[in-house]
Amino acid sequence: MKDNGQAKPTYYVQSVDRAMDILECFTFKRKELTQGEIIQQTGLNRTTVLRLLSHLSSRNYLKYDSQTRLYQLGNKMLELGGIALSSISLRKIAGPYLTRLRNEIGHTILLGVRMEDDLVYVDKRDGKGVMVTTSEIGRRRPLHFGMLGMVLMAYLPRKEQMRIIKRHPLEHYTSKSITNDEEFICRLDEIREDGFYIGREDVFEGIGGVSAPVLDQRGNVVAALGFTMILSLLDRKDVVAETVEKVKSTALAISAGLGNKVC
Repeated sequence: MKDNGQAKPTYYVQSVDRAMDILECFTFKRKELTQGEIIQQTGLNRTTVLRLLSHLSSRNYLKYDSQTRLYQLGNKMLELGGIALSSISLRKIAGPYLTRLRNEIGHTILLGVRMEDDLVYVDKRDGKGVMVTTSEIGRRRPLHFGMLGMVLMAYLPRKEQMRIIKRHPLEHYTSKSITNDEEFICRLDEIREDGFYIGREDVFEGIGGVSAPVLDQRGNVVAALGFTMILSLLDRKDVVAETVEKVKSTALAISAGLGNKVC
């Protein structure tokens, strides 16, 4: 097995490490490899390599051409690379707008994207007052979690919405959480029609917020932007209307930065 001279992580899983060794055999100069070349580069025995190649191919991380007997990186790697690139570009463009919105509102700003069937927080600006959220950057949640997740879910096809709910059943976080599938779908329809969402104690007692979608150049929803604050503050006179407008305009500005011409 290859040794990069670095210490093994605390939670070391040998099979995962060996699979990574195989994937890292592929480079810009060596985009296609035979089974023998992979065995030689990794130093693994033939049986182990065959097992891992079969598994990686079944998950589309690798693609095998039976005619040439060559392996190359599969579509799943392309998908993940696209997500990573998109997230980097998104954060770079969104960063100044997140800071400005935090400074205007004074509360925690969150930016989340869909990765497979999960909501993942990719950027955040902490509020100036008391922290009211534990949504760290990189943290994964069920896609329907909270105000960001609901916005991301709202713009998916109905069949996809139902599939995700079936895979990750709705949970009872607070007395205000929607756990009925039909009621939840109706709420998603409302979000899509309004173009934003006002959350009130969906997952945390006493916490509210506003969220809106971020679109790319093709008009696809690629992220959700929102803020959290103590519900009693959100429900003060004119606060909801003012913050909805600020969140929507910020989401539109980020969308424009991503090349969306409709904004």
